[in-house]
Formats: sequence, C-alpha cells, structure tokens
Amino acid sequence: QVLRHKLLSLPSKVQSISSPLRLPHHLHHLSSLTMSSSHHLMRKSSNVENTPPRTKRAATSSKVTRVSATSIRDGALRRRTRGVVASAFTRNAIRMQERRKLAQAPPVSVEIAVMPTKDVEMASAQPGPRQYSRKTVQFPRVLKHAEVRDVARDAIDRIDPELKNIPTQYIRDGLESLGVERYSHPSCRLRTKRVHNRRERYLLRHAYPRSGHLRSPMPAPAPPEAERRRVTLFPIHHLVFAAHCARFPLLEISRVDAPTQPGSEITLPVVPFCLPHPDSFGQLASFLYSRRGDLLLSQLLPSPPPTGHPGIVVCMPPAPSTTESTLNVEFARRLAGTFTPHALFQYLMHVNGLWRNACALGVFEETLWAVIDVAWDILLNALNIASGATRATRSQLPPAEPAKLRVDMGLSDSDTEPEADANAEVQAQPPL
Repeated sequence: QVLRHKLLSLPSKVQSISSPLRLPHHLHHLSSLTMSSSHHLMRKSSNVENTPPRTKRAATSSKVTRVSATSIRDGALRRRTRGVVASAFTRNAIRMQERRKLAQAPPVSVEIAVMPTKDVEMASAQPGPRQYSRKTVQFPRVLKHAEVRDVARDAIDRIDPELKNIPTQYIRDGLESLGVERYSHPSCRLRTKRVHNRRERYLLRHAYPRSGHLRSPMPAPAPPEAERRRVTLFPIHHLVFAAHCARFPLLEISRVDAPTQPGSEITLPVVPFCLPHPDSFGQLASFLYSRRGDLLLSQLLPSPPPTGHPGIVVCMPPAPSTTESTLNVEFARRLAGTFTPHALFQYLMHVNGLWRNACALGVFEETLWAVIDVAWDILLNALNIASGATRATRSQLPPAEPAKLRVDMGLSDSDTEPEADANAEVQAQPPL
C-alpha cells in the first residue's frame, strides 16, 4: 500500500525510469496496473485509435446534390420574383401592345331618326304626319385604354403615415374588404337640396363717388333662373381615391373626429372638382369602394345581363369566334327589341362618360376596363341592330382612336344646331 501511494503521488518519476523495476513476484500485477493507470492519466488522449478508418466517397455526389438544391431554390426564387414584378403594369402593357397590333377598321356608323325642332309661329293646329330626318353618328369599335401609370405613394403616405412601407396592392385589397360597409351605408347618401347663394357680390364703379350719394357699391343682379348650375356632393374617403387614381389631386388633410353617437352630424370640407362626365362619377366611386364588376355592369346596361355572363372576367373585348361574343350578340338583340335607339344611345354615351372619367382620374383597374369594354360592345351592337343593321362587324378588334368621337349635336332635344354642323367633333378625353 505504501508503494502504491508513492507511485500514484509521483507519476512523472515512474514514467522516467528506463529500466523496469525489480519488485517481488506478488507485486508484479499491482505494479503493472499502477503504471498503466499512471500512463493513462498523463497522456492527452485524442481518441483516434477508437475511430474507424474513413472510407473515401466520391465528392461528385454531394457536389451535384448541392448544385441541384441550389438550382431548385434559385428557380423558385426567380419564379416568385417574376410573379411580383409582373404586376398589373406589365400585363396591361402586353395587352395594349396586342391591341395596337390589331388591324385598323373604320368606325361604326349608325343612322338615327331625329325629329326637327324648328320654331314655327302661328302654326295650324291640324294634325299631320311627323317629319323625321336621318342623322349619322359614328362610334369607335373599342374604347382606347389609357396609358398605365402608378399612383403617387407620397399622397398615400401623407394621408396615413402608418402605411409608408406597405405595398399599394395590399392597401387596395384591405380597402376592398371595408368598401361595401363604408359606402353602401344609407348615411353615405346625400339628399338633393336646393341651396341659394345668399352672398352679395359688390362691383365698384368708381374709386371715389362723384357726388355725395354713396351708391358706388351696388349689389350685382341675381343671375336668371336658367343660369343655375347643378352641383352634386359626394362624401368620399381620400385614401380610397389616392390608392386607385393616379391623377387624383392632392387634397388637404381633413382631421374630423369620429361621431360618438349614431345620427350625429359632422362637418366636412367641400372641394370643388371638375370632371368630364359628373353623372357617372357616383358609379365610379361605388366601384372603387366595392370593386364589384358585376354590379357596375348591371348599372351601365338598360337591363341586367343574363346570369353567369362571362364578359367581366377578361379585360379585352371578346373575339367573334368565342362563346362570350355569341352571348353578347344575343343579349344585344334582346336589348334592341326592347328599347328604342334613343334610349340605347343615351346608355352608350353614359358608358363613354364613365370611360372619360376613368381616363381623367387615371384609374387602371382591370375589372373596370373589362366592364367598360363589354358594356360598350353590347350597347354598340344593340344600337346598330335597333337602327336597322344586322350587327356591328367585329371580325377584327382595332384600338380605333377614340380621342375624337363624332356625335350628332342635333340628337339632343334641347340643343338645335344648323344642318351644316350635324357631324360635330366632340373631344372624348378632355384634360382634367
């Protein structure tokens, strides 16, 4: 035991002995265990002897695996990138390029019977047959789509700073989920009310009165009854129009507290805004809130289209050989047999007014342009059939320049024009 204690306490000296120790025979086993233990304690084991030999594998397999996985990831990344980059602007640019390649075709000419409105003094009261004159109106085959432009992000960030880093399309999708609730509420409809201008306008005739009578500032005469101008008020949310209209003007920020009780009144700023066709602005605003193309199409036509009409799915007008074109022709024949050419003409000009408003405001929603194309195609065919023709030929769909629309100014019951100015040119897309 003493020897064992000395060997454990002095391991370095035991290892440094070059010759084996001469110990008694009964201590040989103890010394061997002690020396091996000492040798094991002093050595810094690397555990190499317990590791099996490594087999050499071909390096090509792992390298090929890495390359294939990288290619798959890169391909998926490229596909996702293409999906993000190929936005509505790229799709619209491709569609517009395809429309430009279509052959140029002459406009559609429609003859409409117009009753002359000549002033006759002391005419006889004897009944007689009415005299009608035929007027020719020319319409483009399709309405040209406006050049695609992105909305101003500065306006959106100025309205709500919390939306600064949020994509524009995500904002539109979020507004769509809230649009029906915001705009379809009965409180959002304003009642028509006649408002009198009580402010008196003063005109200064002279800087100093010629006499002692202070009659220089005189109130201007009230305008006659015929000069009254109809003004329509629409309550809107600035964010909705800033997110959809690329040419919408930047309005002042309106900080209005939310009403605490139902039925309470709030004060909103009134912004004067001029549009090419104010009558169709309400339908355009309703579409921007809900983005329901089926509702807009039913509002633009004299009667709602058949159930399941696929016209609002695509953005371009249908080709003559497609089923959709056949459905449009059948529906146009039904409209031509139900409504007069004058009624169809008014609906057609209403669609033209909606198109002008969309161009002026810079609305580039694919569903909106699809509805305009389908409604224009149906109404144009119906008007042509009701006027005596079989159908407006659409073997080719050219993007006929609709910047100038030839309209007979004598079609209106209130306006009378000379015979020489029957085919007047009306600017279809005036500046905002």
